[in-house]
Amino acid sequence: MKAFLSYRFGDDTNTIQKILKDNDVQVFDGMSDLTIGKSLQQAIKNSIKECDFVIIIYTEANSNIAFEAGVACALNKPILSIVSTNSTDEPDFLFDSILVRSSPDEYEKIKFSFDLFLKNIKPKTTSSYELRRSKYHKFYGGGEAIDIRYEKLNSLWKSLDDSHQNIENFFKEVFNQYNIKFVENSLSTEDRFNADFSIWSDALSSIMGNPILVEIKRNLNQNNVSTFLDQLTKFNNSYNYLIFYKTLKPESFSLPNSNKYLFIKIEDFLQKLKLNDFDNSIRIIRNEIAHKVN
Repeated sequence: MKAFLSYRFGDDTNTIQKILKDNDVQVFDGMSDLTIGKSLQQAIKNSIKECDFVIIIYTEANSNIAFEAGVACALNKPILSIVSTNSTDEPDFLFDSILVRSSPDEYEKIKFSFDLFLKNIKPKTTSSYELRRSKYHKFYGGGEAIDIRYEKLNSLWKSLDDSHQNIENFFKEVFNQYNIKFVENSLSTEDRFNADFSIWSDALSSIMGNPILVEIKRNLNQNNVSTFLDQLTKFNNSYNYLIFYKTLKPESFSLPNSNKYLFIKIEDFLQKLKLNDFDNSIRIIRNEIAHKVN
């Protein structure tokens, strides 16, 4: 289960954090897990929507807490409010929630109330996509979930020098990060052409088949693309290919994308990985090229 924790900056959350951890409840901290972006309010709404319930620590009037409580009510999320006995005002907007009057550090009183509260909450069904999302994504302002694997890979990409071997090693890391099954193929010979990798993807099998052959190119131009396609036609015309490249010279050169050959600029691919896993990134790029969407 997952809880959204709402409180005022400086409030003591150690007790409720311990109680939640002891009950294997994942905590989304409304103070520390959000950073300001295009729309902080939308990010909060999306975060509360994905949680099973909301915990509010109330010590004094605070507009952020009032907003988060209002969102939780609008979304019909169960709310447990811990209202400090030292509070100088009465938070009328919390009176419809399960409310315990306690200092935020009174362990036994909060735990007793939380145990009763938790018994009445029915865990929501979590899809495999949501499980992957919660494991690999972090929320930022604007309400989007940025894939933390993307952040790691993007940083690695920016640190690489311009060598073919490094780019190949980078894609090994991509496959490992996204649990893509792959085989690194042997070098080309006179009587056979092998792409750099063969990958298997259940999610892509319906549109590309398995295995999918992956070729890594540092630079693409009209001559080496023509040579490459001649080799594919001669040796492995029955497979589908993903051809990743770093630069295209000249940039105006039109790549011969088709149902079998998908040419993908690596930086464009990385941009898709911000919000998608590997399979969906390929699917989106394929659709954009097929429909000529910029």
